[in-house]
Amino acid sequence: MGIVLKLERIPVNIGLGVCLGMVPLVAYNYAAGNRGRMRRFVDLARIAILAFSCACVALFWVFARPIVGAFIEDEETVRLGARFLRGRCFALPFMMIGYHIVNTMNAVDRGKVSFPLDNGGVCMIY
Repeated sequence: MGIVLKLERIPVNIGLGVCLGMVPLVAYNYAAGNRGRMRRFVDLARIAILAFSCACVALFWVFARPIVGAFIEDEETVRLGARFLRGRCFALPFMMIGYHIVNTMNAVDRGKVSFPLDNGGVCMIY
């Protein structure tokens, strides 16, 4: 399970980086009243994180055994790790959407609305 959680953190951290990177762009355009441009940044970030997380789901599903096997040689552990990885990888797109919503709400001064959506304090609440 430790291997699976570490593997899962790679796409999660990249997706979170995209979400955090969009915050200043969305906030500046929101404050300037440029809602069209703000919406394009939000849409682009959402499409990027969903495409990336779906690609990771496909990679983790297809190559679960070789990926886990790269970290450990015990066949039973590789078998179980591949099974766990296949099971956990389907949460990636949903996690990314959660991060996206929380960061979008924070960028448009709706931190109190995003507070219940926050995943364990990953995103800063203003």
